[in-house]
Amino acid sequence: MTFKNISAALTAVAILAGAASATAAPFANERPDLNATAGVAEKTEVTAGTIYRGKELQRRDVDAGREIAVTVIPSSGKIDRSSRGDS
Repeated sequence: MTFKNISAALTAVAILAGAASATAAPFANERPDLNATAGVAEKTEVTAGTIYRGKELQRRDVDAGREIAVTVIPSSGKIDRSSRGDS
């Protein structure tokens, strides 16, 4: 084998290795959340005055007594303090 052949073979191996690691990248989580559970979002109706006040009602042009549709997203109650800047 000549130097050109060896060089070409090493270049091909390096390109293939880079492509293989790039393919696996979407599945590698930096900090996987092992306790994550998927919840089902529930749609319900509430009176606008229970979730909006004053200016918010005016901006949305909604009366406080009007029924509005909302989506309730279940939560585990856990807080990721590192993302909030807490120690």
